[in-house]
Amino acid sequence: QPIESVRTFAGQTATLSFWAKADASKNIVVEFVQSFGTGGSPSSTVDAIGVATCALTTSWQKFTITANIPSISGKTLGTNNNDYLASSFWFDAGSDFNARINSLGQQSGTFDIAQVQLEAGSVATPFEMRPLGTELALCQRYYQGNKSDNTTGDYGNSIFRGQSSSTGNFHYWMPFSTIMRAVPTMNVGSPFYSNAGSAAFFNTTRHGAEIYISVSLAGGYAAIPWRASAEL
Repeated sequence: QPIESVRTFAGQTATLSFWAKADASKNIVVEFVQSFGTGGSPSSTVDAIGVATCALTTSWQKFTITANIPSISGKTLGTNNNDYLASSFWFDAGSDFNARINSLGQQSGTFDIAQVQLEAGSVATPFEMRPLGTELALCQRYYQGNKSDNTTGDYGNSIFRGQSSSTGNFHYWMPFSTIMRAVPTMNVGSPFYSNAGSAAFFNTTRHGAEIYISVSLAGGYAAIPWRASAEL
């Protein structure tokens, strides 16, 4: 799980807590990774930080892993604004990675993990249950979009749904629900509804994007499926 900014907990002690179980007694391994991003000449990724083996059973158990996250003093970040700290859960590993993660080895099965929380310090605090509105806004920094489906007539979540008074091209500024982490990658599907022509995004910012829509006939409608991703 990438966590925005490699500066996160750099040079500090951090504690990861979670609940886990499996379909039989099995080990998993947890590690942290510092990625300095892409673009320019970033420093090499640092992995195998705080490697810890956790012995799972068929019953839920709480695990607490404390690690010293290295300082990034002297490191160079990439220019693409996609550096991160990651917490990694290993369920299986072949020979290429065994030395890195305590010789976990090859295994298969069903693994369940819940209530993962990473925080500063050496003590795990109770899992934080954030309000749904707060959680939604945090998620929307990374991804926004709709689920319009012209096969079912579900047009309610389209960014644009209306009737044109004439044939022509229309420009529409679409503000995002939340300011995104970075300028997102935009994907737009083919417009549907009656007499919709084409659509494209341009002038995209962290705050919103401008959409160009063509309608081929006066009185036509347009509905546009879209996705905006600023994932790490």
